[in-house]
Amino acid sequence: MARSSNDLPATGSPGGFAEKLDSNGDLIQKRLYGKDGRAIKNIDYGHDHSGVGNPHAHDWDWTATPPGQPARSLKPENDDAKTGFLHRGMDRYHHP
Repeated sequence: MARSSNDLPATGSPGGFAEKLDSNGDLIQKRLYGKDGRAIKNIDYGHDHSGVGNPHAHDWDWTATPPGQPARSLKPENDDAKTGFLHRGMDRYHHP
């Protein structure tokens, strides 16, 4: 799938994250970057994929083509509890 000009970057600050907001300022996607600065996980908000839930996760596997993986249900043990990743942060990248 071709990347859109409004996609969050596949690489970012090592250990950081980026947030994508809609035109109303609502969070629609959050992307977590690994220690090497490459995307490792997306959390998508505002839609469901085949019953996996809203919000839901997409993991990234850089050994696969494409690296962005299919949607899956959230796992509180690794999507929220340790990182607080589901919650909006103050240090975020606002993507137009």
